[in-house]
This record gives sequence, C-alpha cells and structure tokens, in this order.
Amino acid sequence: MNFDKVVSIIKGASGTQLTPDVVDAFLRLVDKGELRAPDDTGGGSMENIENIRKESGPKE
Repeated sequence: MNFDKVVSIIKGASGTQLTPDVVDAFLRLVDKGELRAPDDTGGGSMENIENIRKESGPKE
C-alpha cells in the first residue's frame, strides 16, 4: 500500500482504534522522514481498506 495512504489511515484511526498519543509520536517520526524507506518511490495501492475492516470483524 502507498505510504501516504497508510499515514492517512493511521490518522483516521486516532482516538478510535489507535491511541492518539501513539499516533502523534508516529506522525512526528513521519515528519522527520524516519519511517519511509529510502527506496520508496511512492508506488503502491491507494485503494480504500473498507473491505479489510469488514472482513476483520467477528466471525459468525
């Protein structure tokens, strides 16, 4: 998945699925360029992950 898309998803989960303090720390590292791989050319899927969220629910 595209790095920027992942960052967007993590921001969106702050306060619901993820602890805001942890997300803030993660975003500080992103802003410093600490997490993006040097060879990341920006490729990857920008597809929404709603299908993943639906599948991760309880099994009937």
